[in-house]
Amino acid sequence: MISRILLAAMHYNENAGRALKVTRQRKKCYSIVYRKYKNGGYSLRKVLVDSTYEYANECLLEVMNQAKIQKHARSFKETTVPPHLSSATANKPEKKQAVAENRSHFMKRRCN
Repeated sequence: MISRILLAAMHYNENAGRALKVTRQRKKCYSIVYRKYKNGGYSLRKVLVDSTYEYANECLLEVMNQAKIQKHARSFKETTVPPHLSSATANKPEKKQAVAENRSHFMKRRCN
């Protein structure tokens, strides 16, 4: 989640000041948007130049440089993969039994 937030911040920082798109005749571009709450009315929206993604290349180069540095600095150890959380459940009921218990709980609530 933190990585996504940081990536979104970098994208915003690079593209926050985008200019309006202009035509060959140097006219500013707008689009018409029809909003439901305006009952047939419209709004104008500015059309901006396309987003850039130059920060992605810089990030990739930095990650590769850091990986090279860390590879020489230490050796990677084998990590053990923990078991699935579902394997911790020792007594797994059969489907028919679980459905029957659920129905009996429902009937008890309904009768009270």
